[in-house]
Amino acid sequence: MANTTTGRPGLAVLSFDGGGVRGYSSLLIVEALMCAIQREMKLETVPRPCEYFNIIGGTSSGGLNAILLGRLGMSAEQALEAYRRVAKLAFTPVPHFPFSPQGAYSGRNLKKAIQDELERHVIGDREAALAEEIRTSGDEASAKAIVAKRAENARDLLYYDPTACRTVVLAKTTTDVGARPTLFKSYATDPRWMSCKIWEIARATSAATTFFPSIKIGRDKIEFLDTALGNNNPCDTLFDEISREFPENNIYCMVSVGTGLQKAIELKNNRLSILRSLAKLATNSNAVHSAMAQRHGSNKPRVYWRFDEDAGLHDVELDNWDAMSKVAGHTSNYINKPEVQNEMNELASCIKVASGEGPNGAS
Repeated sequence: MANTTTGRPGLAVLSFDGGGVRGYSSLLIVEALMCAIQREMKLETVPRPCEYFNIIGGTSSGGLNAILLGRLGMSAEQALEAYRRVAKLAFTPVPHFPFSPQGAYSGRNLKKAIQDELERHVIGDREAALAEEIRTSGDEASAKAIVAKRAENARDLLYYDPTACRTVVLAKTTTDVGARPTLFKSYATDPRWMSCKIWEIARATSAATTFFPSIKIGRDKIEFLDTALGNNNPCDTLFDEISREFPENNIYCMVSVGTGLQKAIELKNNRLSILRSLAKLATNSNAVHSAMAQRHGSNKPRVYWRFDEDAGLHDVELDNWDAMSKVAGHTSNYINKPEVQNEMNELASCIKVASGEGPNGAS
């Protein structure tokens, strides 16, 4: 879709909420959306999100989703496979002293899980890569050294890459969790973060205070944790930042994907209940959605879209990777709803028009 001022195409943005293992639901929803785009565009294969979204962003588990689909350019199917493996390894409990500030799970395990996926994504199966290198070079020793170096480089890939799909991941400094979140942009030449590796950014956005320890990254070794308290739904932050950063390009399509609606928040007359309720309120993504819907609901053509499983995920613990099948079942039921199918088809039609193939598309 052309910008009315410049004639250039506008921007399509995909935003992911945080939600622990329930982030798997978000990827399933995006997979269904890409299938809708495939049908609408009459494509031979299911496209990758990075082929139709200019910017992909997220926080916490949604930040990991953004990295998989955006910075690494995975298909939804590839990201789902990676997510399952990461969740299984990352959410393996480690022993800690009671009330340890380190979180229930190992930051090292999360780092390894992410690095394993980077290696798999870049070089594929290591044994197969080694066999191919031996076949090509004829020297097993040098072949092993070459493959080992490729694997090492893959595990330490830099987050910064202006040639990849623009990816924006949110985290907060431990010095002031009430401050505006830091936005790590894969395309920005910010000297503070240009040396950061993909696994470091993924660790920073995933450092939920009760699950994983915080991490110091970047030139100045600033300590970060995730943005669940206050920015669990980052779509408003992303919308405002992108609009400011790219004023010449309207956002024609803002797609926000949740991790399951929360139950109504009830306040009871005891201190622990009040604290829990306040924590839930701080992570309630629906409040941001309501504000975005009110802000953009009258836009013609439509700009804002929200997909969020609405029935069975609220009681899935954020760290229960064994519940993946339950997450998948509830999300499948949500996707199959006629009203959700209609929303996805309408969005696919909007993207088709913007790509220049619809009746009102740019030439």
